[in-house]
Amino acid sequence: MDFESILKIAPSVVALVAVIVGPIISLRVAKRQTEAALSVADLNARSTVLSKNRQEWINTLRDELSLYISKVNMVLPKLFGNRESPEFSALLSDIALHQFKIKLLINPNEDDHKLLVEKVNEIAQYVFSFQGMPTELNDELVALSQKILKREWERVKTIS
Repeated sequence: MDFESILKIAPSVVALVAVIVGPIISLRVAKRQTEAALSVADLNARSTVLSKNRQEWINTLRDELSLYISKVNMVLPKLFGNRESPEFSALLSDIALHQFKIKLLINPNEDDHKLLVEKVNEIAQYVFSFQGMPTELNDELVALSQKILKREWERVKTIS
C-alpha cells in the first residue's frame, strides 16, 4: 500500500474509530454522572432524614422538660393536701414518667446532658423534701435546657 492509498482510507478509518469510540466514551461519562447524581441524592436523603429526626428529638425533649417543670410545680400545694387522692398519685406518676423520658432522651456521654438529668433529679428531691417551690432550680434547668437545645438546633441547621 502506498501513501496515497493510505490517505484515501484514513478518513474512513478515523470515522469508523469515532463511531465506535465516541459512544463508548459517552457511556462512561453518562455512567459516572449517574453515579455522582445517585450519590448526591443519597446524601441529601440521609441529611433530610437525620435533620428531621433531630428536630423531632429537640421538640420531644422540649415538651418533656416543660411538662416535667409544670407537673413538679403542681406537687407542692398537693403535698399539704390529701396525699392519698387519685389525683396526687396520677401527678406523681406523671412526674416519674417525664423524668424517665428525659433521661432516655439525653445523651449520657455529654456532660451538659448529664447535668440536665442531675438538675431534674435535684428538683424532684427539693420538692418532695418540702423545701418549697423550686423556682431557682427551675430557672437553672430552663437555662441549661436552652443551651442544649440551641446547640442541637445549630447541628440541625448544619445538617440541612
